[in-house]
Amino acid sequence: MPNHFHGLFHIPIDCPKNLNQIVANGKRFIAYAIIANLEKDKKEYVLQELFASTTNREKDKGQKHKVFKDSFDAIAMLSRDMLIIKLDYLHRNPCQGKWMLAEDYTQYVYSSAVFYEKEEDNKWVTDYREIY
Repeated sequence: MPNHFHGLFHIPIDCPKNLNQIVANGKRFIAYAIIANLEKDKKEYVLQELFASTTNREKDKGQKHKVFKDSFDAIAMLSRDMLIIKLDYLHRNPCQGKWMLAEDYTQYVYSSAVFYEKEEDNKWVTDYREIY
């Protein structure tokens, strides 16, 4: 989505990090990459906007830009049926309402839909059917 991310994460029981730590680390490293690309592309107006979004407390700690909101929404998948319903929502969402990011939900480049619907390989997707 242009202004937010949807994803399903499987965290093994023996994982030393919890969901909050994983999301925080992911957001931090993604933010570094976004800022580096904005600097490389000389997108000063965007960098200024991200700088203006940073609180004084964050600036005092050395943070120069605010790329992500501090919070995130997490929903535990309590059953296979619930996971399938949420996955279907994630796949179809980019092609509905105001977004319309692809004509067909299997064509949206940032989706796992083509992996599940057309069985095309994707090194970034872990098949839930193998872990659930």
